[in-house]
Amino acid sequence: DRRELPASLVPGLLDRFVELERCAAAGRVLLSAKAVESERWRREGFASAAEWLAAKQRTSTGRAKEDLATSGRLRLLDGTADALRAGELSPEQAAAIGIQALGVAEDTSSGRIMQGLIELDSSLAQWKQVPQVTAFRAVFDSMILHE
Repeated sequence: DRRELPASLVPGLLDRFVELERCAAAGRVLLSAKAVESERWRREGFASAAEWLAAKQRTSTGRAKEDLATSGRLRLLDGTADALRAGELSPEQAAAIGIQALGVAEDTSSGRIMQGLIELDSSLAQWKQVPQVTAFRAVFDSMILHE
């Protein structure tokens, strides 16, 4: 019963719940696109993957669509540095993917996303004069400094 908790313990407990919530949100977003690949939503009779996801999350279809879009963008981050080094992506394209991932990394504190961003940042270093790369690196650097 929360009324019986000593007030001095509550801030620490709240910190733990906030961290748990961020971890859960990161997991939800990271797995959303992969989960819909199973097409379970079709087998369960949903009209769309977003509707199925919304029902699972007990949220709106709009929120589920946002999660799916974010999850898809983050999947692009996987291998972005490799694709850049192989010449499959331009520095501008890689920076654009990185910029999209920055917001999610900040919102979720995902270590996996941060690791991908660190790798991308390192790979983009040789193109630091490209405006999109400069923008990505500036936002990324300020994010790192604030942590």
